[in-house]
Formats: sequence, structure tokens, C-alpha cells
Amino acid sequence: MIRLGAHASLWTPKWSREAAEKFIPEAARNGITAIEINPYDFADDAAIDHSARLFSKHDVVPICSVGLPPAIGAPLKIAEAARFLDKAIERAARVGAQLLTGLTYATLGYKSGMPATDAEYRDIVTLLKPAARRAAEHGLTIGIEACNRYETHLLNTGAQGAMLQEMIGASNVTVHLDTYHMNIEEESFAAGFRSVKGRCRYVHLSESNRGAFGKGTIDWEKVFAGLAEIGFDGNLTIESFVNVPEEFKAALSVWRPVAENADVVVESTSLLREKAKKHGLALAGG
Repeated sequence: MIRLGAHASLWTPKWSREAAEKFIPEAARNGITAIEINPYDFADDAAIDHSARLFSKHDVVPICSVGLPPAIGAPLKIAEAARFLDKAIERAARVGAQLLTGLTYATLGYKSGMPATDAEYRDIVTLLKPAARRAAEHGLTIGIEACNRYETHLLNTGAQGAMLQEMIGASNVTVHLDTYHMNIEEESFAAGFRSVKGRCRYVHLSESNRGAFGKGTIDWEKVFAGLAEIGFDGNLTIESFVNVPEEFKAALSVWRPVAENADVVVESTSLLREKAKKHGLALAGG
């Protein structure tokens, strides 16, 4: 059964003990059965263990995501990036996550000003091939998220993600798609999903304006038809930056509130559940 999750930025700009105590049970009450968090938000191992206990108690699955800091990912510095990912892998495993995803290969917002080069892809493979091996030792999958052209020049489409996954050659690497980015970069949602059939275990559901579902221009009928066509059985995560971290506002171009509050976005997920049910995709939590 597919879990419908939510990025923590729906509720808070930074994950903390207080956030865990408030938002894990709140998510569970609303049928949201996964929360995506930044493993670098944890102050120490005790904070990780605290969240791990709450996730387990409420049957909410933690998912971890990162982007490489500018000092090591703009452009890519392989040795430093490897150490950054090693620590993220260890923290993700400790909190109980099975997926570490996001811009695991680059810095959000960094663009060379030119198309991606073969040398850049080779460097990413040099970084992620051993990272995938280390992740596998912890039972983790590594995700590579395709983002729009304004956030990276390296990986914009599902087809590029499939190519990079093939180059890495590890069974625990998944392409990670996002409807916000697909709406900009793909020929269609159907074509984007077809390009990663059998290669994608994780999808962000984000409205065109990052706010409440049905209040933008995303065609959710076509999104769920596309997911159903490829027999998608991974996890879906709401990504609405109601509480975006300050350090990401510029890269994400969040200049004004995307929704009145988190409740408005949560209430709008009824649209997603309706479309999922129509297309035969069973979502956990109702």
C-alpha cells in the first residue's frame, strides 16, 4: 500500500524535538503516514532517537532528504560531498528511514550556466556509486531528484534520472520525481512517468504554486492516471512550502505565502485521495 506523506516544511522550517512531539501525531491523525525531514536538523543522537521513538509509536515512516551545501556542491567536490552523505546516511538509518533522497548530487539553486557535461555526470557517479553501497549496508535507498531548470542544470527530467540511475548501476538507487518540476520540464505527466517505469519509488506531489491542491494548474487527473499506468507502488509525499527554511527561500523562489496555513493544504489532500482511488492506487491511512 502506498503511503501518503508530507514534507516537514508543511508544518515547520526546521525539525526539532518540539516539532516531532507536535507534528508526528498530528500527521497520523490526518492519515499522513510519512514525514520527510532533513537529517542535518537533528542536534545530536539523542534527538534522533527521540524522533525515532515517536515515528514508531504513531506508525509514521521517516523519510530523509538533503541537498549538498554550496561549499561542496557548487560545483561538486567529491571527497567533501562523500563525507556529507556518509553522515546523512548514518543519521537517516538511526531515525529509521529507508530512503535518503533529494539533491544528493548537487546544491539546490546551483547552475553552471551551461548544459550538463559528461564530466559532471561522471563525477556524480563517482560520488553516488560508493554512497549507494554504504547506504545498502544500512538498508537505505538513495534517491536522485529531478528538479526544474531554475534549480539545477544537471537533472531536470525523468529520462535524465533514468540515465543517471543506469550509470550508477546500483539496485538501491531510485529516481525521484516531483509534479512541480514535471509540470515545467516534461512533455506530459504520462510521458514523464513512462520514462521511469520500474525505476521510480518516490514522488513529490506539489501544486504549481506550491500551495493547496486544486488551487493551481496541475492536472491531478493526469498525474494519477500516469502513476497508475506504470503500476507505481512507491510512496507519495506532499511538498508544500508553507514554512520554508530561510536558507532555501532564494533557491526555491518562495517570495510570498503559498497557503494560509498547513491545515488548508492538509484538507485539500482529499482531492489526491479521490484521484488515487479512481485510478486504483491504494493509499494508507484512508
